[in-house]
Amino acid sequence: MEQQGPVHVNIGFDKPFEPTSWNSNAHDFVDSSELSIGPSIQANVLSHDGPSQGFQADEVTSFTSFAGERPVLVLGPTQGFHEDELLSQALSLLASQIPTLCETGARMVASVNPSKVLYGCSEKPPQATPSSILWFDRAPYSPALLSWMEWCQAQGVHMIQCSWNGEICEPFGFDTSAIKGISFATLTSWILGHEEEQDKTMHPSLHTWLETLSTDWYHQWEAENHTVTSLLNQRVESHALEADASGSTMDSEAIHQVLQAVPHDIPVMVGNSMVPRDITAMQPATKHPWIIAQRGVAGIDGNLSTAMGLSLAFQKPLVCMVGDLTMLHDMTALLSARICSYPLVIVVINNGGGKIFDTLPIAQQDSDVLKTYFTTPQSVNLETFAHAFDAVEYVGIQERRELASLPTTLNRLLTTTKDEATVGGVTVVDIQTDGTRFS
Repeated sequence: MEQQGPVHVNIGFDKPFEPTSWNSNAHDFVDSSELSIGPSIQANVLSHDGPSQGFQADEVTSFTSFAGERPVLVLGPTQGFHEDELLSQALSLLASQIPTLCETGARMVASVNPSKVLYGCSEKPPQATPSSILWFDRAPYSPALLSWMEWCQAQGVHMIQCSWNGEICEPFGFDTSAIKGISFATLTSWILGHEEEQDKTMHPSLHTWLETLSTDWYHQWEAENHTVTSLLNQRVESHALEADASGSTMDSEAIHQVLQAVPHDIPVMVGNSMVPRDITAMQPATKHPWIIAQRGVAGIDGNLSTAMGLSLAFQKPLVCMVGDLTMLHDMTALLSARICSYPLVIVVINNGGGKIFDTLPIAQQDSDVLKTYFTTPQSVNLETFAHAFDAVEYVGIQERRELASLPTTLNRLLTTTKDEATVGGVTVVDIQTDGTRFS
């Protein structure tokens, strides 16, 4: 008997397999040989039954020898929304002497001098071979950075994966002899000293290693940081001068304007799919220090609800930046708008569907197939939807010329308390964009 009705099909596509360190038994039920994540690499999910998989507390010298003289620190999106103050202090010390690549949603960014960090990778990093990569948290968003890490694997570069329990789970196919794990607690104790000790000083062997690292290596990455930032700023300025004020707004342009306008003491939570990748590409120019992301398999479900929870937990204003499909997926969260004690501004990059599929191989298929089954643009008036909820205000930006008012609008919305607001503490800022970005 033929059945008809709505169907949800979850189609896997090329991306890293990323079980988090909260689930250390991922390798027990996943056959890594079936996890094709690219033309030549597969997920490397290693067992952690023995001490040989990670550095122990008494192996500082082994760590420094394995890391070598030209390490690079890669800060991926954090696991969860918590912040560890001691770990942030430890990473700040490392970042002051080790070239650091920082992704959207990475921890401790606010505590590091922006000039010391290469935010994201709008351009592919130079093919300068490091001795090791110290990788924190989850796989980066940036395709350029992911590609560079894969290139490093092919060059025999060592990988040190830093996680809560020292678990190794990486998608680049590093040989088991070229990768080690280390727990946050162990690394922090080496850098800051043990909490129970009165004299909290860096381990002498680690201190000696940091002092003897190549300064030329560090300066090479500082120059790269300057080059990437200058190039991106030139693209932004050139587009601002040449584009038609009455024309459409690029996704990259809208994201740049938002991040420039939001004060650095206000967190920006970003949805999944294309938005965090676009933010990563724009970070060298904006350097907003407090970006919160939820990297993983959750997709675009529940993002608005998460933003409300974060605002309540932080007890301060918050900006949530999402795509139009992400907004529609969780729009019923606006039923709870009245519980928001502080201003919550939901910025919608309204670009007509799931534009991430335009960057994947499926984009080579018939355009009607791509539109019908993948990008799935919706004919929805967000203003009408927003006004259907109590305590929700709506602001629409239709043309490029209206972007000029965005800083003033966001300042007004983020500094208005719930009691002062005419409607409530939640505002939907709907920015119509064309789905394009700086090339």
